[in-house]
Amino acid sequence: MPIKEYTAGKLITALAGGTGAAIAMAVLIPRSKKEAFLRGYVGLASSVISTDMIIRRLQLPADTETVIFVAAAVGFSAWFTLGAAARSLERIRQIGLIQAWEELKGWRR
Repeated sequence: MPIKEYTAGKLITALAGGTGAAIAMAVLIPRSKKEAFLRGYVGLASSVISTDMIIRRLQLPADTETVIFVAAAVGFSAWFTLGAAARSLERIRQIGLIQAWEELKGWRR
């Protein structure tokens, strides 16, 4: 693959991943600028790293629309995953691991 096509593909993937993370920011608002930057960066980086692998694994066509859709979905998913982990860890830090585990067990009922 020529370098121009590779670079353009990665740029499109990064933009789509960043867009997916930005859309997720409207739904799950970060608590600070630092958290917003970190989660946006993780969404962008994870889309650049894993979009190509997901397209190959699922045997999807490697056209531009598919790349944009998969990259945005990866960025969106990374935003929510990191956000849920950060909020869960913050809650565990506030109340303690044992009490958080008891709350989790009570939540399933």
